[in-house]
Amino acid sequence: MPDNDFEPGDGAPPQPLQFVLVDPKRRAFAPLETLPHLLRPVIGDAAEATDALGELVHLMETRGQADGEQSEVTPRIVVVLDELADLVQVGGKALGEHLTRLAQRGREAGIHVVACTQKPSSQVLGALMRANFPARLVGKVVSPEDARVAAGIGGTGADKLAGARRFCGRWRPDRCCAFKRRMSARGRWIRSWRNWAAPCASGMSSTDSPICGIEQRR
Repeated sequence: MPDNDFEPGDGAPPQPLQFVLVDPKRRAFAPLETLPHLLRPVIGDAAEATDALGELVHLMETRGQADGEQSEVTPRIVVVLDELADLVQVGGKALGEHLTRLAQRGREAGIHVVACTQKPSSQVLGALMRANFPARLVGKVVSPEDARVAAGIGGTGADKLAGARRFCGRWRPDRCCAFKRRMSARGRWIRSWRNWAAPCASGMSSTDSPICGIEQRR
């Protein structure tokens, strides 16, 4: 369920674009652990995810109060959460509230949320949380109810999708088919992004190096 106000470009340097990755199973984002764009190491624990989202809510509010007074370039931050249903179940009310607030107001502060789940049930994903993700993509699900929870009216028919990598969603056109990248292609992409870390390794200052941008966690 990505928000729909951000279009990242290929090869963006770490200062204008930074990531917070949450991966409870510690598999999906393992190849990205050394990217210089990460604000913090890949998160694999619900309690740590709750703390990280809380910090981002505070940052969102701080940026909102500054409202253009900063002289430096403020980096956009993309938060990607895998296995959202599991995170919400374990993290409880606090995690859900932080996530909902970021989905509601984060875009105005340059903080964007992409959330993924294999269990789009209404018991886990509340109506308020879902309502604040205007762009939603759903693959094949078990029942029509799961399809409506995941993507509203746009998810109608998701339980009847044929084959893998076919999706429907809340936009136009409302059907699409994804392609799968080879591991070698993904490896080249990851290596090209890692190369942005080289200037810091050579001892450049934070004003000269794109990786040592503002708000970067050490």
